[in-house]
Amino acid sequence: MKVTLVRPASIFSLNSPTPDVPPIGLAYLASALKKAGHSVAGVDGLGEALSQWDKVDGWPEVVRHGLSTPEIVRRIPEDTDLIGVRCMFSATWPYVRQVIEAIREGFPHVPIVVGGEHATALPAYILDTCQAVDYCIRGEGERALTILADVLAESGDAWDLHEQVPGIVLRIDGLIVCGPEPERIRRVDEIPEPDWSVFPIREYLDHGYRYGGGVGRSMPILATRRCPYKCAFCSSPRMWTTLWRARAPEEVVREMKKYIDEYHVDSFDFYDPTAILRKDWIIEFSKRVIRDLPPVVWQLASGTRSEALDAETIGYMCESGCRNITYAVESANEKTLVLIRKKIDPKKMLVSMRAACANNIEVKSHFLIGFPGEKKRDTLDNTRFLIKMARIGVQDITCSPFFPYPGSELFMRLEDEGRIALNNDYFRSLFDYPAHLRVESYSEYMSGSFIRNWNIANVAIFYAVSFIFHPVKAWHLVRNVFIRRHPVSWLERAIFRMVIQRWSIKRDLSP
Repeated sequence: MKVTLVRPASIFSLNSPTPDVPPIGLAYLASALKKAGHSVAGVDGLGEALSQWDKVDGWPEVVRHGLSTPEIVRRIPEDTDLIGVRCMFSATWPYVRQVIEAIREGFPHVPIVVGGEHATALPAYILDTCQAVDYCIRGEGERALTILADVLAESGDAWDLHEQVPGIVLRIDGLIVCGPEPERIRRVDEIPEPDWSVFPIREYLDHGYRYGGGVGRSMPILATRRCPYKCAFCSSPRMWTTLWRARAPEEVVREMKKYIDEYHVDSFDFYDPTAILRKDWIIEFSKRVIRDLPPVVWQLASGTRSEALDAETIGYMCESGCRNITYAVESANEKTLVLIRKKIDPKKMLVSMRAACANNIEVKSHFLIGFPGEKKRDTLDNTRFLIKMARIGVQDITCSPFFPYPGSELFMRLEDEGRIALNNDYFRSLFDYPAHLRVESYSEYMSGSFIRNWNIANVAIFYAVSFIFHPVKAWHLVRNVFIRRHPVSWLERAIFRMVIQRWSIKRDLSP
């Protein structure tokens, strides 16, 4: 069976551009399908048109980066037997739905399956509101999509799909039904490495697209799968379970060496949601990088825990090339941490940050405020904590309003209470949150305007303190953004996108 995997173009608000990165999830799916004997084609709506920008139909405040919808449809092979479309983030669903409906018009008889975070969180909603979609896959896709392709090739019977494909959601006789529960892959070293031959990875590398900071040719990579914690604001525990598995360190290093030889990369962005849990694993990994690889840079830009990051561990990480760590703080207030089930110790995290800064590792952290039940006075602990972070040399922070993400415990609770209505307005509102354009408060004790203004104030306080205690950072910002035009830190990249890149995009969009 010939399967075409589609990554729609990237979309974002001009007020808050987001990093565009290679589709590592689809590359994993391509590898699994090929191993099972299926033919795979890829259409990367972003990577195949990195210099192309335009507006999104019916969504004037949003910019599309990449191929237009008709171009995406035209690049799908005519002889394809199954089309898989990725929808990672619920905020993009109105646009992805446009793409899917256009694909359906071009391929009226070819099954369309949707996967990703959004499809895992809201499969019934997708099938109920978008008739162009035939199937949704919840959870990890490697095994499920392979079985789906196998059954479609053999019989195509809906009941066979319902009984055999883990995580499938489909329509049978007009009803939306769920198949077997999604199965987590336990032996992660047996998962085939990503197959980048069907996606333009060299285009991303040649043009410097990356998730973390720094410059150079940076390759996406995964060392672990999922997260063992149960944070109430996160969709991971309910959507992917709390099973955490790590690959063998030697397997990760072997994959890194392969990319160095094949693509001449000098940096690696780890996309793991919780990469570091075991001290012995990260030390063994660091030793192997030092021993087996030429000098490289690697970074944990997605956010990680600090329990295993003591001075000894960070020393090994620095020696092996780690140059960026993002700490997932969320809140420094004990009451709020209990409310959101975030099991961290802010004091220990600050000690870990201090050790990382002492080793010249760029440190970033992020905070959320506006959780249900959180009070104004609770947020003062965040301000005190970020001042301490600025003084010890932490490079960057983000302060964002809480919003209930589909699939999370808090989302389900707020939906049950009638405080969330699933529709295009809700999904589009998610675009406003990063830019603080429109903030809706889900806390009974603070307004949306307070959350917006307090987040902006906290960011200003952090960087003011940072520049006072570390004035060279201000010069580095001006030099990297406006003179060299090669932003390194998160703040530099944000300013570059908001000022330089935004002006360039607006110029390209002008008639």
